[in-house]
Amino acid sequence: MTLVGCGGQSSEAGHVATTTPGSASAPGSSARQGGADIPVDFPLAQGLRADSENTVTGPRRDARGISLRSRCWNGVWPGRLRDRLVAQQRGPELGVTRELVVYADAATAAAEVARVHTRATRCQALPARPGQVALDVTPYDGVGARVSHAGASFAETLADDRPGGSVFVFRRVGRAVLAVEDSGEWTRDSAVDGIRHLRRADRGVLARLCVFTDAGC
Repeated sequence: MTLVGCGGQSSEAGHVATTTPGSASAPGSSARQGGADIPVDFPLAQGLRADSENTVTGPRRDARGISLRSRCWNGVWPGRLRDRLVAQQRGPELGVTRELVVYADAATAAAEVARVHTRATRCQALPARPGQVALDVTPYDGVGARVSHAGASFAETLADDRPGGSVFVFRRVGRAVLAVEDSGEWTRDSAVDGIRHLRRADRGVLARLCVFTDAGC
């Protein structure tokens, strides 16, 4: 399955968790039942817009998550999770995916974000292959970031500064990681604006991640 952004590029499909709820690598089930860690009413779709041109789906545990190119991130995300939820907004000019992943502890969550960040800094460029376009991978560390929210920010955009690609923001709070992808007509230069927009748009959801810290809310 492929997802096509408004820039016309083909993006590899996101993962779908299929393991048993409550196991070390499980997506979870209903709210705090059967080993689930994320409340069923967690407002992951808060702020996503549904109207005549845009549809919002989720939150769901069985939905496809963010789409990272396997040539860079094969097997890295989401790692050994305990629970996850996905919410998505789709429209003619954008596609936003929020994926909330909860781990056994804060150290595991931090290690997962660190692995994603490391791959983003090492990848830099993906050459064209049969059926796959050439992409630039550009880290944007520190763009609109708060020290208290450790994470990673980067973009996958079409080479030669052509419009088309995705921006990604990963932020960790306690043992939870909120990963957000915005796909559209981003370029390497404009991606920084997309990352700033994601950080502003997701503040409400991020504030609620305190439930996954030792101190609570």
